[in-house]
Amino acid sequence: MISGQRADGCLPCPRGRYGNAVGLKSSACTAPCPAGKYGNMLAAKSIYECVDCPAGRYGTTVGLTTPKCSGNCPIGTYSGVPGISNVAVIINLLYIKIFKNISNY
Repeated sequence: MISGQRADGCLPCPRGRYGNAVGLKSSACTAPCPAGKYGNMLAAKSIYECVDCPAGRYGTTVGLTTPKCSGNCPIGTYSGVPGISNVAVIINLLYIKIFKNISNY
Protein backbone atom coordinates (compact mmCIF):
# COMPACT_ATOMS: atom_id res chain seq x y z
CA MET A 1 0.00 0.00 0.00
CA ILE A 2 1.31 3.48 -0.94
CA SER A 3 1.59 6.06 1.87
CA GLY A 4 -1.71 7.95 2.17
CA GLN A 5 -3.59 5.38 0.10
CA ARG A 6 -7.10 4.65 1.28
CA ALA A 7 -8.42 1.12 1.85
CA ASP A 8 -10.31 1.37 -1.47
CA GLY A 9 -6.99 2.03 -3.30
CA CYS A 10 -7.65 5.73 -4.00
CA LEU A 11 -5.03 8.37 -3.19
CA PRO A 12 -5.79 11.89 -1.94
CA CYS A 13 -5.35 14.85 -4.26
CA PRO A 14 -2.00 16.46 -3.36
CA ARG A 15 -1.55 19.78 -1.58
CA GLY A 16 -2.09 22.73 -3.92
CA ARG A 17 -4.71 20.87 -5.98
CA TYR A 18 -8.36 19.92 -5.53
CA GLY A 19 -10.65 17.25 -6.95
CA ASN A 20 -14.33 18.11 -7.36
CA ALA A 21 -15.40 15.14 -9.47
CA VAL A 22 -15.65 11.38 -9.03
CA GLY A 23 -13.47 8.98 -11.00
CA LEU A 24 -10.38 11.20 -11.31
CA LYS A 25 -7.49 9.23 -12.79
CA SER A 26 -4.35 11.25 -12.01
CA SER A 27 -2.70 13.28 -9.27
CA ALA A 28 -3.48 16.39 -11.35
CA CYS A 29 -6.99 15.98 -9.89
CA THR A 30 -9.41 18.65 -11.17
CA ALA A 31 -7.11 21.69 -11.06
CA PRO A 32 -4.45 23.53 -9.06
CA CYS A 33 -5.32 26.27 -6.62
CA PRO A 34 -5.32 29.53 -8.59
CA ALA A 35 -2.70 32.29 -8.34
CA GLY A 36 -3.10 34.29 -5.14
CA LYS A 37 -4.20 31.19 -3.21
CA TYR A 38 -2.60 28.09 -1.73
CA GLY A 39 -3.77 24.64 -0.66
CA ASN A 40 -2.03 23.15 2.37
CA MET A 41 -4.21 20.10 2.91
CA LEU A 42 -4.49 16.75 1.19
CA ALA A 43 -7.75 15.66 -0.44
CA ALA A 44 -9.25 19.13 -1.00
CA LYS A 45 -12.60 18.74 -2.74
CA SER A 46 -13.24 22.27 -3.97
CA ILE A 47 -11.57 25.47 -5.13
CA TYR A 48 -13.14 26.99 -2.00
CA GLU A 49 -10.67 24.98 0.09
CA CYS A 50 -7.84 26.99 -1.48
CA VAL A 51 -6.88 29.80 0.91
CA ASP A 52 -5.94 33.40 0.05
CA CYS A 53 -2.24 34.23 0.35
CA PRO A 54 -1.92 36.35 3.50
CA ALA A 55 -1.74 40.14 3.45
CA GLY A 56 1.84 41.25 2.85
CA ARG A 57 2.49 38.28 0.54
CA TYR A 58 1.58 37.44 -3.04
CA GLY A 59 1.16 34.25 -5.08
CA THR A 60 2.17 34.45 -8.76
CA THR A 61 1.90 30.76 -9.62
CA VAL A 62 -0.85 28.17 -9.40
CA GLY A 63 -0.71 25.16 -7.10
CA LEU A 64 1.04 26.82 -4.14
CA THR A 65 1.09 24.71 -0.98
CA THR A 66 2.07 27.00 1.92
CA PRO A 67 1.06 30.43 3.26
CA LYS A 68 4.55 31.63 2.27
CA CYS A 69 3.04 31.78 -1.25
CA SER A 70 5.51 33.23 -3.80
CA GLY A 71 7.01 35.83 -1.53
CA ASN A 72 6.77 38.97 0.54
CA CYS A 73 5.78 42.34 -0.87
CA PRO A 74 8.97 44.00 -2.14
CA ILE A 75 10.79 46.75 -0.27
CA GLY A 76 8.84 50.00 -0.48
CA THR A 77 5.49 48.26 -1.00
CA TYR A 78 2.85 46.65 1.17
CA SER A 79 -0.55 45.06 0.86
CA GLY A 80 -3.22 44.76 3.49
CA VAL A 81 -5.28 42.80 0.98
CA PRO A 82 -5.13 38.97 1.08
CA GLY A 83 -5.07 36.95 -2.14
CA ILE A 84 -2.85 39.21 -4.26
CA SER A 85 -1.59 37.33 -7.31
CA ASN A 86 1.32 39.51 -8.41
CA VAL A 87 3.52 42.43 -7.47
CA ALA A 88 1.99 44.66 -10.17
CA VAL A 89 -1.36 44.46 -8.37
CA ILE A 90 0.32 45.63 -5.15
CA ILE A 91 1.89 48.59 -6.91
CA ASN A 92 -1.42 49.48 -8.62
CA LEU A 93 -3.23 49.39 -5.26
CA LEU A 94 -0.60 51.73 -3.83
CA TYR A 95 -0.97 54.18 -6.71
CA ILE A 96 -4.75 54.16 -6.28
CA LYS A 97 -4.38 54.84 -2.56
CA ILE A 98 -1.83 57.64 -3.18
CA PHE A 99 -4.07 59.20 -5.85
CA LYS A 100 -7.09 59.09 -3.52
CA ASN A 101 -5.06 60.78 -0.78
CA ILE A 102 -3.83 63.51 -3.14
CA SER A 103 -7.32 64.15 -4.58
CA ASN A 104 -8.71 64.63 -1.03
CA TYR A 105 -6.59 67.77 -0.55
